[in-house]
Amino acid sequence: LPQCDSQHCSFNLKVESVVGEKDCRRITVHLSWFGLMKPLHVGERWQLVVRLKSPRGTLNPGAFDAEAWSWQHHLSARGSVNPRGDNRYLGEVKGYRLPKIRERLISASRELLK
Repeated sequence: LPQCDSQHCSFNLKVESVVGEKDCRRITVHLSWFGLMKPLHVGERWQLVVRLKSPRGTLNPGAFDAEAWSWQHHLSARGSVNPRGDNRYLGEVKGYRLPKIRERLISASRELLK
């Protein structure tokens, strides 16, 4: 589920296609989007201009290992959305019924707890 506040969203994105790539079916990336005008929702489809980085861990013993965490969560890259890029909302994706219900329940519970 996207984690959004008033100016930022953090979310995992399943990639459908990449310019210049043939097969992207198994690519999932973790993105941050700063300067976002409206919150994102589960099941939305977007065309985004992003800057990606490979997940890297540190060599310090006992420190958080971002590379291992990304591997465990099946994330191929981390990055951010270019707010000045040609980012377009493309509509809703069929499916995602259970995650959409989960998002609505979480949103309603947050409103009740305010």
